[in-house]
Amino acid sequence: MFTGAELPGGASFAATYVKFLDEKLSFLKAHGVQAVIFSPKPEVIYDIRTCFTRPFGAPANTCRVLQSEVDKQQAGIDAVIKEVHRLHPDVPVFQQNPLFCNSGECRLVKDGMPLLRDFRHYSEFGSRQIIALFAEWAKTNMPEILD
Repeated sequence: MFTGAELPGGASFAATYVKFLDEKLSFLKAHGVQAVIFSPKPEVIYDIRTCFTRPFGAPANTCRVLQSEVDKQQAGIDAVIKEVHRLHPDVPVFQQNPLFCNSGECRLVKDGMPLLRDFRHYSEFGSRQIIALFAEWAKTNMPEILD
């Protein structure tokens, strides 16, 4: 059963968010638009720049997060997405975590480059990486959008 208690604001906020997304997806569907739900990605509360060395100083952060922490971070919104997907099973869900996470750890830096420009938004490098991952996903899940 969907409770939404995992989100800040609890079940009331989660139910409001589900209703909001349900209405938006219904509107888009009624107008012939095929939507895709993007799952959340790992986020941190510190400046990504602190993960890189500076003259005379080591990085203050590693830009690594345990998968278990990311799972906790995303539990509330994942519950909302599952409920919305139940209401709209024809709307696919694209998982962003594979760009960041494997082997129980999520990294916000890839090949020495930051995937995010701040705690929430993709960097240019990260944008290119997630676009490539989405294109691969779309080949199997929504090949019609690639034409």
